[in-house]
Amino acid sequence: MNRITESYDYANAFKNYIRLNQAPETMNNLSEGSYSSNFYQFPDDVRKDFRKALAEHNLFRAYGQVYTVISDGVIHTVSSMAEARLTNENEAYPEENDSFLRQNYGAFKLARLSKLPINFVKDAHFDLERYLQTDFARSFGKAEERILMNGEGGKEPKGLLATADVGIRHSEATGNLADDLIALFFSLDEQYRDNAVWLMNDKTALRLRQLVDNSGRYLLDTSPTTILDRPVLISNTMPDLEQGKKAIAFGNLSYFWIVERAPLSVQVLREKFIVDGHIGFAAQERLDGKLIKPDAVKTLEVTV
Repeated sequence: MNRITESYDYANAFKNYIRLNQAPETMNNLSEGSYSSNFYQFPDDVRKDFRKALAEHNLFRAYGQVYTVISDGVIHTVSSMAEARLTNENEAYPEENDSFLRQNYGAFKLARLSKLPINFVKDAHFDLERYLQTDFARSFGKAEERILMNGEGGKEPKGLLATADVGIRHSEATGNLADDLIALFFSLDEQYRDNAVWLMNDKTALRLRQLVDNSGRYLLDTSPTTILDRPVLISNTMPDLEQGKKAIAFGNLSYFWIVERAPLSVQVLREKFIVDGHIGFAAQERLDGKLIKPDAVKTLEVTV
C-alpha cells in the first residue's frame, strides 16, 4: 500500500487537482502518487471504496482473488490438494507434492475518458470524487468482466472461457440440455464443487428455467438463483447457446487470479474540451487475469 496516498496532504492535493487548483504545492504533494506521467491515483480511502464498487460490476473481483503487484515479471502460484492420512506411530509422514506454477502476468491497459461541465467541477457542493469513483467503477468493472471472460490472449488477457476445460459438448439438434447440465455438474472434480458457481447470460438462464418434462413440470429447482444447489451468476458477457460457443460454465472462481499492475489513475484535461464548457478526466489502470487451474472450471460447449 502506498503510504503517500494515505496521507491527508495527498488527499487534499488530489481534491484540489481534480477541481482545477493545480498550484505548485498541490502538484508537489501529488508527485509521489503518480504511476505514469501526469496521471495520479485516487487517495487510499476513495480507492478502497472504488474496489468495492468494482466488485458489484465484475464477478471476477467478487469471486476471484485480487492481488496488487506493481513490479513486472513472473507470479508464483501454488495449489495444494494433499490429504491427511492415518499412519502408524513409526510410519513416515505421507508425502504429496503441492503444485507450484510460474505465471507470467502482463500489464494490459484499460482506459476511459469522462467529461463534465465546468460548473459541476467548480461547485463545492458537488461530490466530484464520489461521482468519478462511481462512474469509473461501473465502466471499468464492466470492461474488466468482458475482457477477463472472453479475452483470447495476445494483446489482451487470456480469459476464463479460453482457459477452462470443456466439461460437456452439447448438441442443440440431438442433445438433452437438462441431462447435459447435470453431466456438466459432475464433470467438475468433487474438490471444486462445494464452492462452485454457475455462469451464464440472461437468455441461457431463461432457456434453462423453461425446461419441462413430458408432463409439463419444470425440471429445475424453482429457486431462480440456484441449480443443483449451487448459485447461478448472471453475466451477459457470456455467449448465447449457439454453435461453437461456451455458453455455460461451472466451477470455483477462487482459482481465477487478477493481478493489478497499476491502480486506477486520473489525469485532468483542463483545456481540451474547454471550448464546449467541459473538463475532461482521463482514467487508466493496468491489470491481467488468469485461471491458474484450468480444471477448476468446466464449460458446456455447443455443437451442431
